[in-house]
Amino acid sequence: MQIWIIVAIFAHFLNAITAITDKHIVSNKVMKPVVYAFYSGVFQILYLLAIPIIAIVWPEMAFHFPSWGLFGLAVFGGALFVFTLTVFYKAISLSEISRVTPIVGVSVPIFTYILSFFLLGETLSSRQMVAFGLFVVGGFLMSAKISRGRITQMRGLALAVLSGFMFASYYVIMDFLFSQIEFFNVFMIIQFGGFLGAILLLLSSQNRRDISKMKDEDNDIIENRGSAIIFILDKAAAALSALLLTYAISIGNVIIINSLQATQYIFTLIIAVVLSRKLPEFFHEQTEQNVVVQKSIALIFITFGLLLII
Repeated sequence: MQIWIIVAIFAHFLNAITAITDKHIVSNKVMKPVVYAFYSGVFQILYLLAIPIIAIVWPEMAFHFPSWGLFGLAVFGGALFVFTLTVFYKAISLSEISRVTPIVGVSVPIFTYILSFFLLGETLSSRQMVAFGLFVVGGFLMSAKISRGRITQMRGLALAVLSGFMFASYYVIMDFLFSQIEFFNVFMIIQFGGFLGAILLLLSSQNRRDISKMKDEDNDIIENRGSAIIFILDKAAAALSALLLTYAISIGNVIIINSLQATQYIFTLIIAVVLSRKLPEFFHEQTEQNVVVQKSIALIFITFGLLLII
């Protein structure tokens, strides 16, 4: 198995953990989605503190400023990621996490393939194309609500698809940048872009009120040390996941890496079902037999897809 596949799968495992945590935070009146996205982005500025340290300890990895055009594109990509998180957090606040993430996961590889094909000229082998199709079918079955033979629309569906498109756009931008700039340079610039994206959220007066007062939907100021610890650990896991995915994209195929997000459905489903039974007051997942069977069939498609590319 190629190293970038292992790295990507582990990153998606971390994403499953952060997605579950994000669902708890934005759905249980801990933070509003825009507040959570703001803090997710503003702390990215801390990454830049590593630039002088790495320049001393690891001179060959020192930061080098690219052209202004590439710098601007990387900053835009970093800001786009923060806006994408805002849409994604809103989507998961409206529906079950084990349904939202597969819809996002299906949308991302589809949009990534379309954008990569037309903008970067990237294609898939016949084997990879079959795996791609299995991931898409598995993701659809994982997310669809089927009742009495009818597929019903999920709350937050449009937001989930929109965030999928935005994630795909971000990954395609990253893929292009890695073909032009070294990994470390790209990674640091997009952190700066993420910080600027968070600052841009302050242009909205409503966002400023929500962020400055750190209030929940009942207008009670949050003073929960446990929630703060959860937030910090969640952001640490998200940061590691972002670093690993960025590295995987820099050495692997961005279309397949995004398709491997299907593995996140498996991790998310298992964790969500367990937590729903252990902590039903915080996590609300459907665990009826027909739902479990449907999602199990979806996992079979995903598993066969994985077997084709590993």
